[in-house]
Amino acid sequence: HKVQDLTRRLASPFWHAYQSLDLRCRMGAGWSRVATLDIEALLKQTASALSECRRRGDASDCVIYDQDLGSKVRRRHRLTGLLAHAIDRDEFSLRFQPQVNAQGQLVGAEVLLRWENAEYGNVPPDFFISLAEESGKIVEIGTWVLEETLRHIQRWRAEAAFGEADFPHMAINLSPLQLMSSHVVNHFIRTCQICKEWPGSIELEVTESSMEHHFEVIVQHIRQLADHGFKIAIDDFGTGHSSLARLHQFPLHVIKIDRSFVLNMKLGNAHVTLIKSIVDMAHGLGKKVVVEGIETREQFAALVDLGCDYFQGFLFSAPLKAADFVRWSRDRQGDCREKA
Repeated sequence: HKVQDLTRRLASPFWHAYQSLDLRCRMGAGWSRVATLDIEALLKQTASALSECRRRGDASDCVIYDQDLGSKVRRRHRLTGLLAHAIDRDEFSLRFQPQVNAQGQLVGAEVLLRWENAEYGNVPPDFFISLAEESGKIVEIGTWVLEETLRHIQRWRAEAAFGEADFPHMAINLSPLQLMSSHVVNHFIRTCQICKEWPGSIELEVTESSMEHHFEVIVQHIRQLADHGFKIAIDDFGTGHSSLARLHQFPLHVIKIDRSFVLNMKLGNAHVTLIKSIVDMAHGLGKKVVVEGIETREQFAALVDLGCDYFQGFLFSAPLKAADFVRWSRDRQGDCREKA
């Protein structure tokens, strides 16, 4: 009750410098029996509870430390320590989820990171990516993803795995922390030079929400990367809070519509109209549109009719290991020739 009362009191607007201000409060609380009171342990509990509250975002204003949270915190700390050595121990690998055009032909793939740890097995990507961002390891891990992707491209070119004219682009996700790094532009350019690979074969995906903070720095780096040939895509479009007016401020090549729009198509014409509006806007700006999360032929047919350019989802394939991706491409090419 005391926590709720404090939250309610702090939520009340107050005046400062002739302005009404709203204060958003997040709290972490710990507890201890008086007989076993340990101030240091209590402070650690409250710090852990507050960190958990921040991770939950708008879903919670206060978290009270308990045994379950303690176990969760210890697991996070253990995995954070293991994550620091994942590259050296060769525990990371890449998966490639195909992207196709309206005729079902391969045009590219999204590069996805996987972590298989000897102690914990396959760690979910959403979980370890958040650990990497919190610990600052995401910059080093993102560098490894680019380098490993380029090594795969080199190998595929040497093996003539794909026709040179139809060589698929690789879409790599970038973290906001990577984009804010002062070294990201020079390192990406230098890595492509060392691998003797044209940057245009790499599409860098930036989430809409990542541009809400440090917009000027991120846009500056995106422009520099685009000037050197990298393709730029905005991922999960329509789920963030960025202004549409900002779209023209940096060299965008691709708009990627979030899977939630595809799922909501069945709810009514309003959602279909919304997708059509995004497609028309993107084409009016000279951008391509990728739709992810396609699971049924009906969704695919409807999105083709709406004018979307490229498509991704389990209807076509789950994320694949490199050898399976090449095999899938060859099988797909044969299927398309038979249909033609």
